[in-house]
Amino acid sequence: MPKIALSDNYFDPNLLLNNNDNIDLSNFSKEDYIAPGDYSLSVFVNTEPLGEKTILFKANKEGKVVPVVTIKDLKLFGVNVSAISKLSDLPEDTEIDNIEAYIPNSRLTFNINKLTLNASFPQVNMDKSFQGEIPAELLDDGVSAVILNYMANFIKNRTTGDYSSHNNNFFLNLNGGVNIGPWRLRTNYSYNNSSGSDQRSSSDSEFSNTYVMRNIAYLKSMLKIGEITTGGIFFKYSDKGISLATNQQMLPSSMRGYAPVVRGFANSNATVTIRQNGQIIYKSFVAPGNFIINDISAGGIGGDLEITIEEEDGSKRVYTLSLFIAAYHVA
Repeated sequence: MPKIALSDNYFDPNLLLNNNDNIDLSNFSKEDYIAPGDYSLSVFVNTEPLGEKTILFKANKEGKVVPVVTIKDLKLFGVNVSAISKLSDLPEDTEIDNIEAYIPNSRLTFNINKLTLNASFPQVNMDKSFQGEIPAELLDDGVSAVILNYMANFIKNRTTGDYSSHNNNFFLNLNGGVNIGPWRLRTNYSYNNSSGSDQRSSSDSEFSNTYVMRNIAYLKSMLKIGEITTGGIFFKYSDKGISLATNQQMLPSSMRGYAPVVRGFANSNATVTIRQNGQIIYKSFVAPGNFIINDISAGGIGGDLEITIEEEDGSKRVYTLSLFIAAYHVA
């Protein structure tokens, strides 16, 4: 009795009515085969949707048609190109058909049925996007305006009897400024007048704390010129000059104050969970390869951290990061 076996699927090209016998249709019988050319695909970077993008497919040295990306594409994907020695000096239009040769543990996976391209890069090679960070290009300088706060009081004392007298005291404080584009002018003005039956009328006025300032978005800093007050816990002084300092309001909450750096390695697309005193304070997904986490919210710091790495297959690795922070940490 003859044995029964399954054969490969075969499509007879003779069924196609064409007059060109030189056309090779054998590649189309291969699973996930795609002809060279440009394709509009839905791109996902480390499982996060990036949007629609036109991707070029070309045959590599082995003759396999693979997706090709450029340095410009990698920057769009969020790869920290400048920190990768094999990529940092390449022109933006350089075509790469073997991404793992440049970034170990990275890969580009094409799904012909869904028309998607899944790009996977180690988290350590990605530009860091901090929790709560707002891109500098989304910031604006607001509207030009004049602002003024004021406080005024008048006190009158009168005494009657054998010796009558009266005293008047007037005080005015103005705190205002002008906003023009990115520049801010601020000043404080005070005026005091005293008069009475038993004293000469006297008055004095002064401007104080006058300066101009502006934010520098790409430095996340503030420039001040004029009367500047600086200092901290141990000392404080005022002087006239120029200062350039970090503007805490421009930093995401996860970068304010001190936060530990957690390093590790993922064998697959993994979930990293960080606990403190049994409470989850941070959770993130990382791609295969080395990862660095340095955007843990400083508000949740105050004891040893338990780090859990859960791989795609369900396996877990747990370790503890001992942590001690002084009452006043100087970065």
